[in-house]
Amino acid sequence: ANYIKEETLRRAYKRLEKGQDPKAVVEIMLHQLTQKLMHTPTVNLRGVAPDVAEEKIVLAKELFNLE
Repeated sequence: ANYIKEETLRRAYKRLEKGQDPKAVVEIMLHQLTQKLMHTPTVNLRGVAPDVAEEKIVLAKELFNLE
């Protein structure tokens, strides 16, 4: 997670150095960070065998404190 954060932040700094709108840079940065952090867990949940899917979904909800 720290690598993803640092890489996303580095890209945001580059955008700011190029003079892009800070508000837009922050929005892009947060979108990219969210996408990158959630990509692997989402792919893994979609690829779960049907016989264990409910168990994995319950675990994911517990891990991420989701309703």
